[in-house]
Amino acid sequence: MNTIRDLFDPKKGLDRPINTVISFQENEEKKIKSEVSEYIVTDSIHKQLEDLLMKMDAAIDSGGSHEIGVWISGFYGSGKSSFAKYLSLAFDQSTIVDGVPFLKHFQNRVTKPQAKALLTKLSSRFSAKVIQLDLASDQIPGQAGASVSFILFNKVIQALGYSRIIKVSLFERKLKVDGLYDKFTKIIKDRYKQNWTDIKNNPLVIDGILPKIAHDLYPDLFNTDQSFSQVENEAVHLMSDQVKEMIEIIREETGKENIIFVIDEVGQYVGSQQAKILDLQGLAENIKNIGLGKVWIFSTAQQTLTEDDPSATLNSPELYKLKDRFPISVVLESSDIKEICYRRLLEKSAEGEKDLGQLFDTYGQALRQ
Repeated sequence: MNTIRDLFDPKKGLDRPINTVISFQENEEKKIKSEVSEYIVTDSIHKQLEDLLMKMDAAIDSGGSHEIGVWISGFYGSGKSSFAKYLSLAFDQSTIVDGVPFLKHFQNRVTKPQAKALLTKLSSRFSAKVIQLDLASDQIPGQAGASVSFILFNKVIQALGYSRIIKVSLFERKLKVDGLYDKFTKIIKDRYKQNWTDIKNNPLVIDGILPKIAHDLYPDLFNTDQSFSQVENEAVHLMSDQVKEMIEIIREETGKENIIFVIDEVGQYVGSQQAKILDLQGLAENIKNIGLGKVWIFSTAQQTLTEDDPSATLNSPELYKLKDRFPISVVLESSDIKEICYRRLLEKSAEGEKDLGQLFDTYGQALRQ
């Protein structure tokens, strides 16, 4: 060993970039590989992982009446977003990294035999489509303060290739349900020499051509060739209808019966706002009732749901009301932050650890003095 750099694992350069915050937006293969290769599963995280996997395994055996709401809490930096992101992606076989399912990369970070065995068993029983929503960044333009259910619905239709413009995506959905989608895209191609996928997110193009086509295809619904322009972006749904439609869209587009919704930083977003908490309650309840045990919802928050002290710094009596909808609790310890930082930044190679140990045996007492 000639330099301090030589003490460290050569596969992990000292000058490598390390993300300080895990983003649900970063799902490119290279980015995910870099993230998960840095993931540290501590003893306490192993324990929480085993407990959750056992509950999910038992739930699947029990049929459709089991609980599906998981509340993942922990102080900032404890790894709750990483835990939710990587565990959920492990169940999505369509997430491929380096030619193999992401599950294999996550398993490489899990070192406890029981946790690894449970993960292998459950992933073979529960192959799911994963929809990840980051409430810190997945906001809808012009819809500040929108409900979680509305933002999630919008995220679903975007994730499955529908237009980012809400009323356009709802129109696309109607076309597919009515069997007119192929006819619609052919009209776009023949009449305007455009591919629908290239223009569906352009508001100026949409305003120019979609009202006429909407009138041609649905003259009773849009009685003039400008009626579509007057439709509001928002669509009014009963909560149960909205959840039912989300689940149907995902299943039709992906062929997957099982679904995991992951909602990051939900505690901070809903805060103590009664309307948003009631909306989240209804969302979780309807996912349980309509999903029949095959649709799960993971939520992350700094707040736990075990405190109802109104003077608590993070918790509130309002947030505590969610405990019945998210009865499965994962609590990540703040004490893990020190271990995670040490192992990510200072962990040595096997040879470096041996050499450093020998140096410390030789000079350790002198250093202490």
